[in-house]
Amino acid sequence: MSAYDPADEAFNAAKKSFRDQLNDQKLYDDILTNATTMDDVYQMAAKLQEEAASQASMRYLRRLRPFLDVLAGYAQVVDVFVQAKPGLLALIWGPIRLILKWSSELTKALDAIAEVTLKIAQALPQFSELVKAFSDNVRIKTALALFYGDILHFYHTILKVFRIPRWRLFWEVVWNQNKQKIDEIIKQIAEHALLIRNEVSVAEITKAGEAREKSLAHFNQVQEFQELQRFQGLRTRLDSPQYGERLDWLRNRVHKGSSKWLLKDQVFQEWLDISKKETTWLWIQGIPGSGKTYLAAAAVDEAVIRHQTLFVFASYNNQNSTTALSITRSFIFQIAAGSHILQAMVVGFSERDLESNGKKALELLQTLLNTSAGTYIIVDGLDEIEESERRILLQRLDDLTGSCNELKILICSRPKDDIVKALGEKSKSLRVDKRNMASIQGFVDHRAEEWIAHQDFDQNAAFEISSLLSPLAARANGMFLYARIVLDNLMELSSAEEIQRELKALPRDLDDTYHRVFNRINSLRPQMREKARKILSWIGCASVSMTSFEIEQAILQDASVRGVPSVIGNINFIKLCGPIVEIVNDKPQSRYIFNSQIDNFIDLAFANETLAIANVSYLCSGVLDLDSMDSKPYVRDSILAGNYRLLGYAAWYWVDLTLAAARIKSFPSNTSCVETLCALISSANSEVENCDFEPDDQTFETRIEDCNRTLQCGAVEGHEVLLAACRFRRDERQPDWTVTNADTWVNLDPLATSKIVVRVKKHFESLLCDEDSHSSTSAKPCKPECYWATLKRHYGPRLYKCSYISCPYSREGFISRKDRDNHEEAHSRLWKCPPTTCQFSVIGFTSQRRRDFHVKRFHQDESEPIIALDVDKIAASDFDNLDEHEIQPLLFVLTKASALYAARNSAAMQGSLTITQLLTPKDESYLPTRIVTYAVQNEDAEFAKWALAKTDSRDIEADKVMLDTPSD
Repeated sequence: MSAYDPADEAFNAAKKSFRDQLNDQKLYDDILTNATTMDDVYQMAAKLQEEAASQASMRYLRRLRPFLDVLAGYAQVVDVFVQAKPGLLALIWGPIRLILKWSSELTKALDAIAEVTLKIAQALPQFSELVKAFSDNVRIKTALALFYGDILHFYHTILKVFRIPRWRLFWEVVWNQNKQKIDEIIKQIAEHALLIRNEVSVAEITKAGEAREKSLAHFNQVQEFQELQRFQGLRTRLDSPQYGERLDWLRNRVHKGSSKWLLKDQVFQEWLDISKKETTWLWIQGIPGSGKTYLAAAAVDEAVIRHQTLFVFASYNNQNSTTALSITRSFIFQIAAGSHILQAMVVGFSERDLESNGKKALELLQTLLNTSAGTYIIVDGLDEIEESERRILLQRLDDLTGSCNELKILICSRPKDDIVKALGEKSKSLRVDKRNMASIQGFVDHRAEEWIAHQDFDQNAAFEISSLLSPLAARANGMFLYARIVLDNLMELSSAEEIQRELKALPRDLDDTYHRVFNRINSLRPQMREKARKILSWIGCASVSMTSFEIEQAILQDASVRGVPSVIGNINFIKLCGPIVEIVNDKPQSRYIFNSQIDNFIDLAFANETLAIANVSYLCSGVLDLDSMDSKPYVRDSILAGNYRLLGYAAWYWVDLTLAAARIKSFPSNTSCVETLCALISSANSEVENCDFEPDDQTFETRIEDCNRTLQCGAVEGHEVLLAACRFRRDERQPDWTVTNADTWVNLDPLATSKIVVRVKKHFESLLCDEDSHSSTSAKPCKPECYWATLKRHYGPRLYKCSYISCPYSREGFISRKDRDNHEEAHSRLWKCPPTTCQFSVIGFTSQRRRDFHVKRFHQDESEPIIALDVDKIAASDFDNLDEHEIQPLLFVLTKASALYAARNSAAMQGSLTITQLLTPKDESYLPTRIVTYAVQNEDAEFAKWALAKTDSRDIEADKVMLDTPSD
């Protein structure tokens, strides 16, 4: 039995690790047979050079030679000291031959590979000298095995880049992503070379190999985590809509079998076949309530089995925030979510373009789509998007079909005129309400069987009810919504006789169904009737959906009464407003209530006016007493009493609600409502005026013409407060506003509501339990002072709120602290400035590029007279090319005299008159000699003229410069 050899074990472990990481047996076998000697590599190089016949290729091969020479020296030593098994040296020459072949397809790749192989060659030791350094073969073999592992780690990292589909499309992104790991490998090789020169023991060499494996594994974990955090942070900052939760909601509520007809349809099957170009567009159209959205969800589930699938579920409730750009962004984040490479590409893209440049965002989406073998795009609710935005979206989708291979698009919508015109000729169409009667019948039968089984009907009554329900599916005329509302309405009735009477006179259509619901509401006593109509109107008109807990407090608000009424019981929204309401994630939702074809319909103007008045009156109700906020017991008792249910919504959205009311055409004619709203805004300013308000002088534009015309006829003070609040709400810095940095932004708010929100949030957080969550079935306290049950009753189950004030989850919250904390990490700007004295060591940057840009210019050794300021980037049009992330640190640092001096020197040296003038103090009598010297030596007549006019006549050095400069 042969003795154990640690060196042989290390060689075998390195080979196995390389094969496992490669995870491609065919590629591994190809590498083993691809090249076994250095001559094989040179033959490949000669062939490529002959084919390219370019100086660039020749330079590249010359730059690669140091690396090949070091490998040759390594191979010679291995031949002498290691009984090389088949494949050992093949893994030295095979990978580099493949890398040479693949990188020759792109000049940038050639240059990058040449650069890193040169660094590897410089880091590796001279192996002929290594033999002299050790006196025994065991240490030599162990050292060779250590470097063998280093070289294979290097190869695997490079090969991983070239194995990415369509790597040429985004070479710079994928290379930069892997360059950090390559640098780490080079660093370890250099450390291992130094270790070997110190003539260490076999045990120490082995330990170094083990440490390398752990270090690289840790490096991979940290890098993947940071990349994911940056990606999630970008998605959070851009508030990119995600529709996965909506898809899951639909899956959980769909009637089994309702999509069977679609999945079997030949046209749909042709659309699923990614190779059939003639069915690129499929339009599933139908009347309201016909189940289009559920069919879209079924289409997503069917498509995702085959290829990459991107989807959108647009909703009337989010119409104001759903744009062609927001949908494009959603597609971008969906497609990148499953790939570290694509995530790096998205993070490396301009955040400003993603935020505000639809064409640039489309270009990025197009590039991402071209990395996939096939993609389905499914857009449900196209008709719920504002007409101009859906026109832009359809055009961009059309552009994608022309530039992206294997792309299929499915649209679900009502047949509105503009959509018919856009899709009529190029799409194949399926009319839902003409095909779904069997599905509706199955839905009715299933619901009826469950309902009757749980009721105490006698056999005859049950039979008669079932018989009377039989024509319901046919009467629905293709509308699931009609059938659902009728069934829900029946289930609210208390006796078999009532049910039978209702069934004998079924509604004619959906409008008649709504008419019956409104008739029932209007038959309530006045107080309940007004409450139900207000709730329905607010559900329908709010641009940002209110939670049921917010509505419960808003509905009690009375503009004529000071104070906030206590909410002592929850509202059963479905029982009060009828089956036209659904509760989705604690948010009541309804549709079609503003349809003028429905008798007793609700007026949109009434909805907007009453919602704005309720929220503004809450602000001036007296509950937001800034002085009382200093008392912790007061705040705690107010929180536990539910007095702050509406605070987050009213404080953040009262401006938007007021503007929405002002834009309704009928609003100016309602004089009493105008006066009420103006008076309330003035009162709010008196009640919660921010005495520390700091007006922002930045240029501000917003579409408030209706607001100007309407509110100026009322209280002037109210109008001015509204304008100041508009500026605050539109501030571009708000994504960075948090509870912890409140001092930097709360005084931009003309009202003290932001200060109060911050204080309440801090107190609210202190009342939460340490445990992440409680049992959903038990309200048992987890400690003596556990407020969980009380807080849950008033504020819902999502008690852990995001501290970023403009984030939707600042109101909506999370079930557990862990979920909230993970979400907040996505907000963070992970790239921090190293010097702790810099404010950006806390704020951070959104990308490494911006952080490096900042550090390079503002934190180099201040003893150096010049800092490397890239004036070419910022000289045009007085900083026009700088984005907000670049201009803020620049202005901050330029308040330091030393940095100002260095920056001006750099600007003058590079010949920028504009920046030099900008950085020159107004009270400076004479320019420093160095500035004059640079101005003259740049041979710019305008620059020299300006500089000489500000030169001290006694400056002899400046005169010498002039004499040494050609006169032309």
